[in-house]
Amino acid sequence: MSRLAVICMYSTISLALPGCALLPQFGEPPATNPTAAAPDTTRAQVPDPDLWPTATDTPAEPVKVTEKAPTKPKVKTTPPAAAPDTPPAEVGASADSIAVVAPAVTVTQPRKKLEEFETETIASLNEAKRLVAAVDPSKLDAAGQDKLRIVRGFITQAEDAMSKQDLDAASGLARKARLLAVELASH
Repeated sequence: MSRLAVICMYSTISLALPGCALLPQFGEPPATNPTAAAPDTTRAQVPDPDLWPTATDTPAEPVKVTEKAPTKPKVKTTPPAAAPDTPPAEVGASADSIAVVAPAVTVTQPRKKLEEFETETIASLNEAKRLVAAVDPSKLDAAGQDKLRIVRGFITQAEDAMSKQDLDAASGLARKARLLAVELASH
């Protein structure tokens, strides 16, 4: 076994063992005498239901509360500052160095913003399709063929998301497809 596998195994065991002590234990404790007969384990051992508390059980005397618990002072919180706008990604940058973050689309956004978001998504999708159509697959190496297959998969997934009215997913997939297609077309 490699050292990493041994380390992972020991760390997993060390994390799991302390939790075992917290599990509920029913029945008799294990026998300390190894020659003693083993208990019957064919049935699950559950505590006697007659000993369980019922809804009608009440204490003999009601508990009287004489002091109120101290209240915590209210702490005023200020709303977080607005996040600064980030510049758009460079066209020639690699896909690994670009984090694609799609703006959250909610029902509360005005109809105009939703339409703009959908228009941008369709434009990204069409640009990716145009760039993929311009690429000659026979001139690509194995890595280029893989990128082309990934771009086509993103385009298909984005179209499926658009048909399901999932603009968040469609936008993210269309942007990924466009960025990879730009990188592929530049080779």
